[in-house]
Amino acid sequence: MWKDADGSVHEFFQFNDRGRGPKIYTMYRLNAAGIVIAEESKGVDYMKNPVVENFALHDGQAIWKNQAEDEKAANAGDKFYVDLNGGPESGALLARALQSSPASM
Repeated sequence: MWKDADGSVHEFFQFNDRGRGPKIYTMYRLNAAGIVIAEESKGVDYMKNPVVENFALHDGQAIWKNQAEDEKAANAGDKFYVDLNGGPESGALLARALQSSPASM
């Protein structure tokens, strides 16, 4: 994990299980509430199939594409995108966003 000067969060996730296992590079952009507003993942999944996953949230409109989906959703400004192929940081981002949300206080 590392953070760039522009605030983007980067993750490299890999493990090896007898020659199998994912190798994923992910970049996240978050808003002030810790909600993912952009995500880009590239690499290979557990079986070494290519992974390209993208998500963007702009003006309440969410757009995402991965191996299983090519979708859009309106009024998604307060929703949290859960990626298909990202590493463990996506779960940590969700947990931190939930902890800082007004409903959890």
